[in-house]
Amino acid sequence: MKDNKPRNLKTTDELWDEIKKISRYEHRSLNEQINYFLKNSCREFRKNNPEFDNSEDSADRKTVKELAQIIKESRISSFTDKPKILLIDDSYIENMIYKEYLESHNCEVFLAFNEDTALELTGKIPGIDIAIIDYRLPEMTADQLLEKMQKINNSFDSIIVTSDIRPFIRTSFGNCDPEPYAFIEKSADNLEILIKEIQKKI
Repeated sequence: MKDNKPRNLKTTDELWDEIKKISRYEHRSLNEQINYFLKNSCREFRKNNPEFDNSEDSADRKTVKELAQIIKESRISSFTDKPKILLIDDSYIENMIYKEYLESHNCEVFLAFNEDTALELTGKIPGIDIAIIDYRLPEMTADQLLEKMQKINNSFDSIIVTSDIRPFIRTSFGNCDPEPYAFIEKSADNLEILIKEIQKKI
């Protein structure tokens, strides 16, 4: 039986070699490889750069950029006009992976790591095209947040990214107008799907 247990990967090239061995649809195995790589890369970075010992941002930003460069191999062409994307997720790493990937496809990306920032940016950024929202946030769920955002501005579309694929998730947005037009399972190799969904509205 094949052992998919992650090895102690030290470089992005080693990570890519491991990913190529895994079936495209084995999301769990792929995410284990990526998360393991990020964890060990951040630890190694902090060990070699003690001045950043108390700053997760610096270490994570370094490894996320390396990782995004690997996993963004997409045959989808970039957008001609830059769509404005508001990314809302309390996970720094996931937000940065999506940001790097979307910017590589000529999107203008704004980040919100909590609900208050999301509401603030909804009112401040003119011409938001699409909000990409993690379903489970620290203070509320995406349906509750989207309803509040639409009271400020309801001219944008939305995509929900979630690791919870139970049917009731899709039906919880009845008070939102417009409702989200796409629900995407949270997974590192669903980035191409995200671009395709954005293309439907741009």
